[in-house]
Amino acid sequence: MSLLFCPKCSAPRQMNMSRSEQEVTGPDEELIKLVTETYHCAVCNSFVRSESFHKRVNDEAEGTQAGRARAHPQ
Repeated sequence: MSLLFCPKCSAPRQMNMSRSEQEVTGPDEELIKLVTETYHCAVCNSFVRSESFHKRVNDEAEGTQAGRARAHPQ
């Protein structure tokens, strides 16, 4: 859990974080994963903030394959 300032409690509080992922098609038909992390106060459950970022799914798959190749050389 993260410690962030809750505007409703007017104090630093532990946060509950939830993550949602969605795959969308970007330019040139590339697959992009949108990740959104939302933070709510663990005490009063009010919304504190949200952060979004994206990853290319193809880059992630290539990184996983490269990692497997290094872990299991033939």
